[in-house]
Amino acid sequence: MGSEVRKSFILVLGTGATAGLSLVFAVYVGRVLGVSDYADFSAAVSVAFLGGIALGPINGIVARFTAEYNGRGEVGKIRALHYAILKRVALGGLAVLMVASAGAYPLAKSLNFASPWPLVTACVVVYLTLLVSVSRGLLRGVQHFGSYNLNTVLEAVTRLLAGAALLALAATTLAALSAYVIALLTVLVLAAVQVCKVVGHHAPERLDSLAVKRFAVMMFFVMLVSAGFQNLDMLFVKRYTTAVEAGLYGAAFTFARMIPAIMT
Repeated sequence: MGSEVRKSFILVLGTGATAGLSLVFAVYVGRVLGVSDYADFSAAVSVAFLGGIALGPINGIVARFTAEYNGRGEVGKIRALHYAILKRVALGGLAVLMVASAGAYPLAKSLNFASPWPLVTACVVVYLTLLVSVSRGLLRGVQHFGSYNLNTVLEAVTRLLAGAALLALAATTLAALSAYVIALLTVLVLAAVQVCKVVGHHAPERLDSLAVKRFAVMMFFVMLVSAGFQNLDMLFVKRYTTAVEAGLYGAAFTFARMIPAIMT
């Protein structure tokens, strides 16, 4: 019981630190960009969150089956699961990324963006987030919460430092969003090393892929609905209000999204 409480505390501590650093970054971006440009930033981040939450079950699926295999000592299945899902996410996600990027221009025009590039960058952020989430799901499943926290906190720290450097060079929405990309690429490398330490010395074993697919279907449906409820309001405001009003709403939207995560 004591071990479970300790692990839970470590996980909560890491989640709170990550959310707090993310909030600091969002506030800093708001101060540097100003209200109008912050509207573009907030809307682009909402697109990234919408995609990330809708496809978030990938993390939960990996964590759930990793925990099951780990409990039975079937580390080879954990390795096979990680490789299979990572391969599908990398290839399938790349195809979706190309299609989504092609649609960024008309969507940017519809949502009153000054340029389509923030939306293209948001699509890249979603893609990289999905790749990282596969490995983070494995770390959660084997209860390596210290490694998991290191990964998430490093992402938040790197985003803050990279964002400060980029915004000092050019105070633009694209510079702020590029910090997300740099941070995700950094922790993607770290995640590969962390996963290798867990499963690198075990041969892959045969998976029950049907069980994984059955579990995945309902999770994806629920999270898709949740993603819409949590993020479409920001896009609606961006489309139908002025840049200043959207920027102010974006600031409030950011606080509303971050504070519950910190308190949790």
